[in-house]
Amino acid sequence: ESYQAVGDEAVIEIDPGMAFGTGTHGTTMLCLEMIAELLDSEAPPANMLDVGTGSGILALGAAALGCGKVLANDIDPLACDVAAENVQKNTYADQIEISPLPLEKLTGEFDLVVANILAEENIRLKNDLLRHLRPGGWLVLSGILLEKEALVREGFADLPLEDFPTRTQDEWVCLLYRRRK
Repeated sequence: ESYQAVGDEAVIEIDPGMAFGTGTHGTTMLCLEMIAELLDSEAPPANMLDVGTGSGILALGAAALGCGKVLANDIDPLACDVAAENVQKNTYADQIEISPLPLEKLTGEFDLVVANILAEENIRLKNDLLRHLRPGGWLVLSGILLEKEALVREGFADLPLEDFPTRTQDEWVCLLYRRRK
């Protein structure tokens, strides 16, 4: 689809190939909206971890909106290849690194961690997500069906996180947390 940017719009060219993520799915749009708001805040995140990057759409969106460094992570080698191609095509290789390592093997803390993956995977990875989240940092969780919101909230209830109101689109939810300092 051809598109001409209007004003200061950030435009990303994406080819999802065999990976998930064109930007039109409800969970992707919710995450992109949340990333945009956080990057437009008084203290924007300087770096981000994108867990389950797929096509790299969220990493690319964050870079296009001004996030200085993004680590895009996916355990699917095909998704990493697709994400790398999209990063190169959009000339964000200086800002975005792609990693195929499992989350538990990654190092570093981030101001923003985004996981647009299934509800059960968010819960399974909760301790690793927290380990990568800097105190005061933001955690965005999506890929969660409305009927699984309570399950995810219950799964994260024991972590040192402040929760914010749920955002919804169609049958999907996006949860925002902030790690207590």
